[in-house]
Amino acid sequence: MLLLLFSTLGAENKNDSEAHLEGNIQEEELNILSLTTIYNYAVEKIFDCLRDLERSSHLVKFQILQEFPELEMAYQNLNQLIFGNYFFIMGHTHEETVIGSFGEEDLNANVRISFINGILTTNKMLHENLSLISQSHGNTKVHYVFRPTEGWVWDITRAIMIKVFYYIGFRSKHAHLLADHWKKLIQEMGGIDGGGVVIHYAHSLGGSETDRARNLLTPEEQKMIRVITLGSPTFLSKEGFQSVINYASANDGVTLFDPLGHFTHWLDENSNVFFHGTFGVSSFPLIDHCLDHETYTKMMHDLGQKFLEEFSSDL
Repeated sequence: MLLLLFSTLGAENKNDSEAHLEGNIQEEELNILSLTTIYNYAVEKIFDCLRDLERSSHLVKFQILQEFPELEMAYQNLNQLIFGNYFFIMGHTHEETVIGSFGEEDLNANVRISFINGILTTNKMLHENLSLISQSHGNTKVHYVFRPTEGWVWDITRAIMIKVFYYIGFRSKHAHLLADHWKKLIQEMGGIDGGGVVIHYAHSLGGSETDRARNLLTPEEQKMIRVITLGSPTFLSKEGFQSVINYASANDGVTLFDPLGHFTHWLDENSNVFFHGTFGVSSFPLIDHCLDHETYTKMMHDLGQKFLEEFSSDL
């Protein structure tokens, strides 16, 4: 009888302990959830304020220039005098983000080419880059996300935000647009079970945007994308995507924004970072960055040839 009583009391105490423990766990989860919610909300509002500040500054500048056209002409002439053909870096133009396609048609139903550009790219420069990619790939259509330049100061500010603030929850709108664009291309090829592949090129800061867009896809969607970066300030890891290759000119100073990537490249015999050329030879040091320069142009033609050899047989 006593044994039965002690067993009953023990079971009740055990149930009470388990219930108490479960209550504590639920309370802790609720507190964590609340802190996470507050943190995410705060981060979102901070970056909303930064975007509003950016938009406001552009609106004020362009309203003033529209009201005083002679001032706008003097502003452009001064920039042209100082910077020559590179006067666009002062951000006197205002171009919109574009998600589109360039070229004749996709090579076949099971492959798509995508592209995202880097900083200091005007619409004219974008189309020059798209023409290079399309022609080197047999005039295949290129599906792109265009991040227009807003001038040197804003472009560099945005680049720092993309590189640094990602670790506190920030992704740019272009990363979201790129992920959405990939999802659309994947659906065109029959979804995650359709057997298709996206060959994605990212130049300059487009490499960082590509890295940030990665986790906006499901693991199954990531496995349908092969990433190739050229002159990226972020050397992408192999994680998630079907494959990742980072190409860089030895004379491209932009890649120095990823010093850890440089360091680990020399230590890892299986590194996915490949440098081309010799520092200071056949190019000015640090500025061999543009796609239309010799290094990346030749590289793109070689990549196009490999693309046609692999996928033309599927026609």
